Amino acid sequence: MIVGDAFRVLALAWGLARQRVVHWRLRSGGVGIAASAIILGKCNIDSGVIIGENTLIRTSTLDGRGGCIIGSNVIILMASIVTADHDIDSPEFPARYRKVEVGDFAVIHQGALVLPGRIVGRGAVVAAGSVVAHDVPPMALVAGNPARLIRQRASVHDQCDLPRMGGLRPARFRQFMRKLC
Repeated sequence: MIVGDAFRVLALAWGLARQRVVHWRLRSGGVGIAASAIILGKCNIDSGVIIGENTLIRTSTLDGRGGCIIGSNVIILMASIVTADHDIDSPEFPARYRKVEVGDFAVIHQGALVLPGRIVGRGAVVAAGSVVAHDVPPMALVAGNPARLIRQRASVHDQCDLPRMGGLRPARFRQFMRKLC
């Protein structure tokens, strides 16, 4: 039992130390990231991205060339956000940069793609594999290519424990800490 507890403490400390290193690398690369944000897996996050409090990002690509603002308590799982494209109607084919905003408590699932200049509203959910080609209203569930409104969400995940979901806190953290002390 003692060996198992020691292993859990070591794993927790390793996870927290890794997050500090990831945050330091992102900040030195021009990313604005809150101290409580959790970045897991191999993420490609460019400068110009701002990540809010208690946000969980796992194995995603966030393009910041046009500006990308991620709100607080957002969950992004294996998705892509793009802020640049080309004007296909122009003979010069110039690059265009447009800001993407993701509101607080939004969820973007695996394989979803958010295109340049789009706004994902507060509490919105983008289903797996969706392509967000239009703005997503607050509290909406969208799915498909292009993403279409499926239904309205009843409530946001304001009582969700994102550090536990990210593996940085045991399921019964208080009991675990009382046992160690």
